[in-house]
Amino acid sequence: MTQDRTTMRDDMKKMRSHLSVNERRQLSLLIEENVLSHDSYQHANHVAYYYSAHNEVATDGLIEQAWLSHKEVYLPRLSQQSIGLMDFCRYTRDTKLEKNTFQIAEPSESLPADIEILD
Repeated sequence: MTQDRTTMRDDMKKMRSHLSVNERRQLSLLIEENVLSHDSYQHANHVAYYYSAHNEVATDGLIEQAWLSHKEVYLPRLSQQSIGLMDFCRYTRDTKLEKNTFQIAEPSESLPADIEILD
């Protein structure tokens, strides 16, 4: 990761850490509304999100809405084949999640999907 990306990532983490729980909830809902109303989302059948951790935007509402809309949901997982890469794995209500080396929950038993199917 370049220094600029590292600095930007650290700055964003710092900004998120200063948000109150209520501010984070309100911003997450605003982002959720924007995503759900977007044409690309409405026409998608296979969507990828991340499983929110720490002070990140909450994605649980987006994931639930995707399931209710009969969309397939995929989450990133650290690649078991290539260091520094990620795979996307199908995520259902029955998918088991395990924390990776960064303490972020990811699908533990799902096979990597062909990323070409993601809308």
